[in-house]
Amino acid sequence: KDDPRGIPYRFKKGNVPQTKKPIGTIKKRNGYCWEKVEEPNVWRQSHYILYEKHFGKIPDDKILVFKDKNKTNITIENLALISRKQLALLNRKDWISEDTMITDVGITLSELVITKSEKKKERKK
Repeated sequence: KDDPRGIPYRFKKGNVPQTKKPIGTIKKRNGYCWEKVEEPNVWRQSHYILYEKHFGKIPDDKILVFKDKNKTNITIENLALISRKQLALLNRKDWISEDTMITDVGITLSELVITKSEKKKERKK
């Protein structure tokens, strides 16, 4: 049984809802900028789109971080591709800063600490 009240209120073929956004629309959610990339409703984070335009697909084991902690500063200079291990170390040691130079040093230090740890494990085997 159809709801008799619902029939006249249904969208007619070709009608577009007022809330529909065109491809390229940018919105903010949880502090991040999201961009509509496909229909009907496919959104991606803007910083991932920018990074992939410059360097290609991001490997599954890597993530992007904002060097200055500002999620709306979407420039290629402000993005760093790091591993999840590095991110854990950066957060634990508080090596991510609003100062991009400090974050860059933290990323380098995290690479060093992780490499050293892996070499130590190899020697024990």
